[in-house]
Amino acid sequence: MKSFKKAIAVLMVVATLMSLPVSASAEWKLKSGKKEETTAAAEAAVAAAPAAAAAPADAAAPADATAPAAETAKRKTLKEKIADKKAAKAAEKAAKEAAKAAEKAAKEAAAAATAAETTEAQKVNKRENVATMYLIYTSANKLEPHFWIYIVNNTDETLMVGPYALEPHGTVSIGSWDDRGMGKGIHFNLERYWVKEETYGRAFSIKTSVNRKELEKLGGKFKRHNYWNWGFNCVWFATCIWNSCTIKFVPFLFSPRFSLAFMFLYGAKRPDYTIQKLNSASKCYKYQDDGTLKPVVPGVLFTNYGV
Repeated sequence: MKSFKKAIAVLMVVATLMSLPVSASAEWKLKSGKKEETTAAAEAAVAAAPAAAAAPADAAAPADATAPAAETAKRKTLKEKIADKKAAKAAEKAAKEAAKAAEKAAKEAAAAATAAETTEAQKVNKRENVATMYLIYTSANKLEPHFWIYIVNNTDETLMVGPYALEPHGTVSIGSWDDRGMGKGIHFNLERYWVKEETYGRAFSIKTSVNRKELEKLGGKFKRHNYWNWGFNCVWFATCIWNSCTIKFVPFLFSPRFSLAFMFLYGAKRPDYTIQKLNSASKCYKYQDDGTLKPVVPGVLFTNYGV
């Protein structure tokens, strides 16, 4: 019994002794584990520190990266706005130019249409009779009978007879003369200045209607006939002007009396008009070679004889 008790006591002592190292080892292991955990935590903390430090940088990176992007976007938007404005201005300018071109084209088309209508109207108008022309033979001076042209404006507008502006319902006489102190050739209104009432009894005339186109031809005729001599005298001039405006042809036969004989074939008679005498000699004109008229004062030669 005592041996048994001793054995138990020994076992307890051994167990106690054996339990001590185990506990120390466990404690050391515990402490070592804690130490390792602490070291690991420290190492983890050290490792995490750069990451933590980088994290704000990384977090801030989007903000820092967004700033240039926003600036770029802003600049792009500004450029786009400028480009849009330029495009809008260009489009507006193009639209204005197109409108101007269209307006110009419309005006030109209207002008062309008006010109065509005017031209057609002028063509019709030129065929309209606007004046009466007389071929007149007078013999107040029996030694030198005279042939001349007398034109009456039948309209309410001014007509151009060569360079002479014939007022509405006005008259003009045109004849070729030897030198009367103003040079040889065509004179305007000289017959009207010299005409006498008593010469009507020895005057004969024929008449024809004249249109605008025929009046326009007279300017060229005047330029080619502005001279006088015994071969190409007043009869030659007057019959040339007359024949250019009518089919009632009167030949030039040098002598006024021969041409008068042909006038009788067309029913020549005493003038059915009243010659409008001039009140002022300044209304007489000498035709110039450049196609203009020069106011002249008639001389007294032949004034007493009339025309």
